[in-house]
Amino acid sequence: LVEACAAAGLPVLCEKPMATTLGDAQAMVDACERAGVAYATAHNQRWHPAHTRLQELVADGTIGAVRQARIHYACTAPAWWGADDWHWDPARAGGGALFDLAPHGLDLVATLLDAELEEVTAMTQGDGSVEEGAILLARYGGDVLLTLQVSYACPETLPRRRLELVGTAGMVVAEDTMGQAPGGTLTLIGAEDGLPRDVAFDTSGDPFALQIAA
Repeated sequence: LVEACAAAGLPVLCEKPMATTLGDAQAMVDACERAGVAYATAHNQRWHPAHTRLQELVADGTIGAVRQARIHYACTAPAWWGADDWHWDPARAGGGALFDLAPHGLDLVATLLDAELEEVTAMTQGDGSVEEGAILLARYGGDVLLTLQVSYACPETLPRRRLELVGTAGMVVAEDTMGQAPGGTLTLIGAEDGLPRDVAFDTSGDPFALQIAA
């Protein structure tokens, strides 16, 4: 599909996973370069207003030099994912919770820090056709470490979408901002007094619409 769009001269916004093999991904890039069209992988969470505000707090030094990042990003596999749904097929999905959910966190932290992902390792759980959950450890340029936990088996009623960036001058906690909907909260905790302060952002901003506009 990407090659067909490129051949037609159309810029491409492709959902992730970009491809299930490195070879296919390279072929997509090559096709867009030959045709001279723009290509982007759809990481909508880059454009959530809470995350763009958080990126500003990192860039202006509000929390100092970031040293740690932590993410819990989970869901319950919906009932309408039947046994033959593509999510459970490694050939079509590439994997389970790790391949579906973890790229959001890995990409988002790289964007927030303006740093390259240098190293990642993972431990997975589950004995099905694809993994049910995973814990990842990652290192970014600047020697920042991330712990990232993802799951298909976390009840929707529980807290399950939390991002923390910890710096030398404070930390920021984003809750219910990782996902497909606007809203959530952003809290700044300064190192000088340890007191939480709400950070304002556009709670109505749709990350998908903002991504397409960008």
